[in-house]
Amino acid sequence: MINTEAQRSRSWFQVPFMWLVVAIPLITVIAGLSTVVIAYRNHDALVQEDRAGIMGPSQHQPLGVAAESNGGIGRTP
Repeated sequence: MINTEAQRSRSWFQVPFMWLVVAIPLITVIAGLSTVVIAYRNHDALVQEDRAGIMGPSQHQPLGVAAESNGGIGRTP
C-alpha cells in the first residue's frame, strides 16, 4: 500500500477506524451508567419481617446453640 500525501495529512476524526476505537468504550461507559441509574431508581425493598409463617418453620439457631451442639468446635473463649 502506498501512502499518499492526502492519507498522511488526514486528521484523526477523518479516519473511520478511529471512530470505531472511540465508539466501543464510549458506548460501554454509557451502558454502564444507564445500568447504575436504573438500579438506583428501581431498588428492591429490604425484608423487614420474618416470613417463617409463609415459608414454613425457620431452621435458624442462635450461634451459641449451634456451637454447643457440635462439641464446642468454633466456640470463642
